[in-house]
Amino acid sequence: MNTSFSSLMWKNQSLNQSMHNQSGSMLATTYSIRQRNDYIMSTNTHFTLEPFGAPLPSMVKALLNQAVDGQKISSRVDPNGWAWLVSGRRLYIWRHSFGSESKRSNIIACRELWLPTSELDHQAQLVCIVANSSSFSCSSAPACIAVSPEGQITYWPNVSNDSGTITISADVPGQECESLSSLWPHACILTTTTSTVMLIKPCLAGGNKPSLSCVPLILNKGWFGGIGRRVSSMLFNPIPSSALNETKKTKVVVPISKDDPSLPGAKNPFFFILHGSQVQTWSLGFDQQLNQNNAVNLEDNVRRLFYDSVWNAITASERKPEQLRRIQTCFLDIDVLPNQRVAVLTAAYDPTDSSPMIHYGIFTFDAKEGGREHFIKVNYTGPEIPTDDDQRTSELHTWRLLTVSNFYCMVNVDQLVLITEKPDDPADIIDANSSGGPFLGFGRISDGIVTVFAPKYGIMSLKTNVSDNLLDSSYTDRIKVPDNLAADITQYNFDDVVMSDDNVNRLKTAFLAFITKKSNECQEIISTLFPANKSEWSPYDSIDITALALCEKLIDDAPATDQRGGAFASSADPDHMGYRSKQLIYKCLNSKKEVVELYLGFLNNVGLMQQLTRVVVKEDTVATASLLYNDYEKIGFALAIQQLQSEPHYRDLLEAAIKLIVKSRSEREAQVRSSHLGVNEQFYKDVSKIHQIIKGLVMIEEEQLNQAQPKDMPDIVGRVNEIILKSLNDMSTIHLADKIAKVKNSLVTPLLESTSNEYEIQNWIVDGRMLPHLLKQHHLIVLNGLNVTEDGGIRAKLSKELHEFTDLILNGLKKNLDSLRNSDRYNQRLKKFEEVRYALLKEFLEIKDYDRALGMAEKYLDFGIIVRSCVEREDYEMLEHYFQKYDSLNFPVFTFEWFVKQKKQHELVTMFTNSIAKHKLALFLEGYPEMLWHFQTIIGETRQAACTLKLLANSEETDPEDRLLFLQLSKLGLLASGVSPDEVDAMREYDETNFKEDVDLDKLSNMSINEMENGILPSV
Repeated sequence: MNTSFSSLMWKNQSLNQSMHNQSGSMLATTYSIRQRNDYIMSTNTHFTLEPFGAPLPSMVKALLNQAVDGQKISSRVDPNGWAWLVSGRRLYIWRHSFGSESKRSNIIACRELWLPTSELDHQAQLVCIVANSSSFSCSSAPACIAVSPEGQITYWPNVSNDSGTITISADVPGQECESLSSLWPHACILTTTTSTVMLIKPCLAGGNKPSLSCVPLILNKGWFGGIGRRVSSMLFNPIPSSALNETKKTKVVVPISKDDPSLPGAKNPFFFILHGSQVQTWSLGFDQQLNQNNAVNLEDNVRRLFYDSVWNAITASERKPEQLRRIQTCFLDIDVLPNQRVAVLTAAYDPTDSSPMIHYGIFTFDAKEGGREHFIKVNYTGPEIPTDDDQRTSELHTWRLLTVSNFYCMVNVDQLVLITEKPDDPADIIDANSSGGPFLGFGRISDGIVTVFAPKYGIMSLKTNVSDNLLDSSYTDRIKVPDNLAADITQYNFDDVVMSDDNVNRLKTAFLAFITKKSNECQEIISTLFPANKSEWSPYDSIDITALALCEKLIDDAPATDQRGGAFASSADPDHMGYRSKQLIYKCLNSKKEVVELYLGFLNNVGLMQQLTRVVVKEDTVATASLLYNDYEKIGFALAIQQLQSEPHYRDLLEAAIKLIVKSRSEREAQVRSSHLGVNEQFYKDVSKIHQIIKGLVMIEEEQLNQAQPKDMPDIVGRVNEIILKSLNDMSTIHLADKIAKVKNSLVTPLLESTSNEYEIQNWIVDGRMLPHLLKQHHLIVLNGLNVTEDGGIRAKLSKELHEFTDLILNGLKKNLDSLRNSDRYNQRLKKFEEVRYALLKEFLEIKDYDRALGMAEKYLDFGIIVRSCVEREDYEMLEHYFQKYDSLNFPVFTFEWFVKQKKQHELVTMFTNSIAKHKLALFLEGYPEMLWHFQTIIGETRQAACTLKLLANSEETDPEDRLLFLQLSKLGLLASGVSPDEVDAMREYDETNFKEDVDLDKLSNMSINEMENGILPSV
């Protein structure tokens, strides 16, 4: 996207004028920017625009400040932490944010590269920053691929050294290149304005020298071999004849990787192509070959949705086929929501209208499984459209779509248009001029952060100010009824349920009535089930118990009908390798997820959520909301485990653990083993017990370790680590990513933030059933992993996993502890937390990993580990750093007490007497006179040391020899302080300390203080 400064200023002014002259539903938002030193805040009712990442490099600032009218500038902000700006032939690259693996000292501040000569304007959209081929890392000095509009490809294997530049041609004669999308470390995807798609892959030539290959996805002529011809190819399904004469834009989007946020699509990469009205899913296989997974044409569906929501809504009449056919649709851009849900920005207009206006919409659907379709009409009309077809198409395709978890963003160089999912909400509009624009670039750098680049303020992030609450009143209007409930809805009998004694069944019926919008039936059941004049709360309150019981029933229910009767019954179409069974389990788990989301919305909207308080679990009084949240998380965990089970590396281990768990359940619960459900179906049906897989994995692991050779043990331990950590991570970042933040903000966050919360928050990951197995795994990482290998790579991996397990356990226990701060059980739980914390962190000391030990000790405030780490490393300078950092928490005194307990009194005095904490040490030693005299001697206060020693002598009543020793040292201290021998002899308290005749008192008085420090006494 290239931007000319002078043309955009005029364009923004005319656009603003046309916007204010319009009438309709568009919201003209007052948008303000205030600057406070280096901090800029831009806010309106729903959104905040604020600085993001590192400040702009001076080279970039200078270019922007010196920009002249007509100068074309474009920029791009990438998820891998890098940003770049293109102006003419100059390309500037810098780091906009620093990941955990990046150290500023190793990062290039800003690098200027030169692009090849071109008759057309270079664009930032045709540049990609990718991993260095030697390290596969983007952290320090990455590689760069840039494509000129004519198709000349330039590759810098290392941007810090441009001497090894490689140049090849994309071989697209007569075409103009439009965008470059990263599939790194595998490849990049290049598209042209005439729909040619090329795969660009770095490779190694002779002598292991970096090189590039550029291969078209299909024929060199492009996907259609020329616009205007009716072509059906292996890439596209047949398309409507009405669309064949249109030039179709091609958009590519790569989902941001969940394996490594710094690398888009890092593992098992897949991407989506929007070509005209068709969305295709592609993946890059292990053989580095591209495979098309599926394709769907959205033309008819989107046209009908636009007609129903715009034209039919205006005329309030029945659908007219002739008017439906007149509607022209345009598919502008594509982006990806979590769980492979795709969002497509669309536009529509009726050319026969006297004053045709563009109407915008966002269509979302599940690209992997199909279905879950949702259409959002954007309440924004914009200025009148040009009458020229080419100009209209060109202007419409300047819009980009960026999605995050709770809003959508339409953006071009002139405006940001922000859309929520609520159908009646007008769009918020942010004008580029008022925000330091025009917007030179924009992008989504994570699932929750959208950024724009403005010349005046640099990179800014866009955040929502709207409460992230899943449980609003319109939620049930935005989701279809899940398959798990569809059969129940047709079967329930209202009259039978009202008189039933089964409270759980009655509440479920109210839930079904609610989602089918039978509000009267729903309220009648609720009022009879939970009357307003209920008695005071008891440990078995019916509302809390019933609500939890129904939630568990919903996540443990088998499908209402045996779907395999239709799907798997045909012997002519067998279930190869259990594929259909896996698909059925996946759909069932996803359906349970949607059911629980609906259920939480139901509890909130009928007023039951506000009445939920606590239940008694064994001896603990637990917040009901936290247990509901646990049930929701377990569904995501089940989805993550099921996905890992399909990967060959983990399949055998997971299936062995699943069989072990199902067998133990059958024996314990007397289940019928000949059930029509297979082992996997039985396991995944009971989602409330999904945590048992951790126990099963650890048990299988211990069996394997007992039979394994030492060299094989790290690999066994590592596989279990990967399964547990990856499934817990994917639970929230992939399988529940679209709603988990909202659910947590509704159920758990208010409890954590409340200063008056009285109820415990239980985290299922570290509760009494899970914690012993996680602790066991933590110990096995050290015992059978780190202690049996010297391989640097394996040790680094295991150490990182040990760190992640430690953080996982302590984070869960800390949240549980914080929820008890108003409880009389706090001190008891604190003691247990401290014991577990020390047991985990001391493992790092045993393997000499002091950096991670200190990191964890700082995070969870384990002062004992901090002191021990610094002492074992003999890093007393670091210890003094902690003296300052934790001075308000009395850390210096804790350190002194630690030395005393460890019987390191001599080290305590000698190490800290001249430290920044010497004054605190002096106060501390007042309670330890046997060390105080030593401290006073070192700092030169020998007279005070003599007094302290005399007090020790006076208090000594059991050992005459010790008393005599103290008096002798005291007398020696007086002599060392300058008191003459005659004056000392005149003091009656020293009469019993007469020295032998051969002792020279002058020599005694001149004894060095060092001799006193070391306890050297003259012979007596």
